[in-house]
Amino acid sequence: MRGMSSDNTNPRLDALENTVARLADQVSKVVTFFERLVVVEERNSAITNRLLELKSEYDVSSRELRAEVREGFEKIWNRLDTISDRQASQATRIAVLTAKYGAIVAVAGLAAKQLWEMASVSMGLK
Repeated sequence: MRGMSSDNTNPRLDALENTVARLADQVSKVVTFFERLVVVEERNSAITNRLLELKSEYDVSSRELRAEVREGFEKIWNRLDTISDRQASQATRIAVLTAKYGAIVAVAGLAAKQLWEMASVSMGLK
């Protein structure tokens, strides 16, 4: 269009050509801007989707980990209960054995005393 009035005979036509050229440049810049905007939006969408995927994977992993930890603690508590029960049972057995040993020692002490007295009498020591 610019080449049409190269002799500058019609300044209005030249001004119009310049205005159209500037508008074409501006439209080109707007188109370029929107193309970049589309690229940025696509990247943003891809990043958002990946972020949502990672969040979902994290939530699943977190639930699985919490379940494993809960199960581990339950096993530990069950083992502690078993150990506590065994310890109580052992303590009871030790108490019974100690009582029996005490009774045996007491009876043996009385028997030894009686035997000593009988031996002393028979040997004439008393």
